[in-house]
Amino acid sequence: MDHDLLLAHTTGKVDESVLVRSAPSAPGLPQALSHLAAAYPGTVLRDGLAVDDQLAEQRANAWVNYLVVGVIIAYTAITVVNTLAMSTAARRREFALLRLSGTARGQVVGMMRRESVIVIAAGVGIGTLLSAFPLVLVSMAVSGTPIPAVPGLGYLAIAGATAALAAAGTMLPTRMLLRIRPVEAIGAKE
Repeated sequence: MDHDLLLAHTTGKVDESVLVRSAPSAPGLPQALSHLAAAYPGTVLRDGLAVDDQLAEQRANAWVNYLVVGVIIAYTAITVVNTLAMSTAARRREFALLRLSGTARGQVVGMMRRESVIVIAAGVGIGTLLSAFPLVLVSMAVSGTPIPAVPGLGYLAIAGATAALAAAGTMLPTRMLLRIRPVEAIGAKE
């Protein structure tokens, strides 16, 4: 990379390290470097690359980032399932009324299955649309093209996990509510 271009993208706008390569038996190199370093306070001479230390630190930071993202994803999953389960449970009296008016259990399950498909399609569609703009911006900054490099399997895994969470958050409470006799469920207080 061009030195000035790279320097413009650093926070301090100065070189943080200088690599010196010499012949294995360069006479007087350590003394010359020591005198040069003494002229610039704060300069540290090292034998070997500092890149190894930086890579080790980046690996450690990557694991912390993965852990934080994992906790965020788990919290989001719990929130999605809990919200859907609570909104389905609030329909207890509606299910009971449907059952008392002659609707079969399978028809109620089918109704909820179709509602789940609509919620899943809306969630995946809106999520895809909302993530497209930031992904295009990142792609423009990184590769110069507006087409983001999103792996197809990764997208399908995210959409599939979203669908599974939404289906579980809706269908499991529905099946549990349909086990309650409709007469008991209609008279229950909210």
